Amino acid sequence: MTDKTIAEPMLNSDAVPNAEPSVNAAGTAEFSIPYILAQMAALQSDTAYIHSALDSLLGITSGKHPMDTVTYGPNPVASAAEAVGKIVASREATNQQLLKIYDHLLFQLIGLQEEKEKGQV
Repeated sequence: MTDKTIAEPMLNSDAVPNAEPSVNAAGTAEFSIPYILAQMAALQSDTAYIHSALDSLLGITSGKHPMDTVTYGPNPVASAAEAVGKIVASREATNQQLLKIYDHLLFQLIGLQEEKEKGQV
């Protein structure tokens, strides 16, 4: 599946037991249904980056951050707002791709589990 050396952010892994993939003898990660569900839930609840982006924009418009730090465009606040919007859009695109991957893995694991249960009946 995935090499052990590939780092994947562990979003909210303390919230769910067994929320980390196990590593087999070959050194590859083996994902479990609880792990994938925990990662999906963590993506759903991870809104800190949106709040941070909005706070940085509010800091510019309120004067907390000097306007001379935003030096491009005819309207520095509009330029900052556009940049913040692009940051949030990029993060959301990344989250959507992660959800697609987790969704695919989840259905594969469910299928494997159903096949295993049918074989044991």
